[in-house]
Amino acid sequence: MSMTRPLATLGALCLLGTVCAGAQAATEDLALDNATFVTAQNVDPFALDISGNFEIINVFGVRGAVFGGLLVDDDLPDFYRFTVGPNMRVTLSVSTPEGPLLGNDPLIGLFDIDGELLAVNDDGGAGYDASFSYDLLVAGTYFAAIAGYPDFDFIGDSTSTDYLYQLTIEAAPVPLPPAFALLGTACAVLAARRRRT
Repeated sequence: MSMTRPLATLGALCLLGTVCAGAQAATEDLALDNATFVTAQNVDPFALDISGNFEIINVFGVRGAVFGGLLVDDDLPDFYRFTVGPNMRVTLSVSTPEGPLLGNDPLIGLFDIDGELLAVNDDGGAGYDASFSYDLLVAGTYFAAIAGYPDFDFIGDSTSTDYLYQLTIEAAPVPLPPAFALLGTACAVLAARRRRT
């Protein structure tokens, strides 16, 4: 066995330990069955930090067995519950530290409170990793789900298993379209002209 895999794994663990600076971090609770939105692991809350920025949530999880079976989870999807306010752009990303070396291929999905799939992504991140943004106009509870390719329905029909992953959930206010900024500028100009007359 070459030293490439152990070194990549060690590097991945170091990376996972350092990317959390300034963000909330959680690990998948392997004792919890989080294979559906009904049994999802809670990773709340999103909150404003001291400077008024929205926090980032990082969740570190396992698909299948890693480290020669020292960490074991099932091959079913992993669901995580979070809550956001109105008019929020949520960015979901899943990365696999050894993905480029081993061809790990995670999928990420966004579900609403009723378990309706709102969006899914495969390969929107680096290599085979997944990432996308979605505008949530209604405040409430939503679910991020991690599965392996080709389980686009998030029911456990995956051939891509046995890897560590990092799920990142970010939320920020939906940016105003340029037309609204232009409208605001026009209103300010009209108000200034009105005061002159």
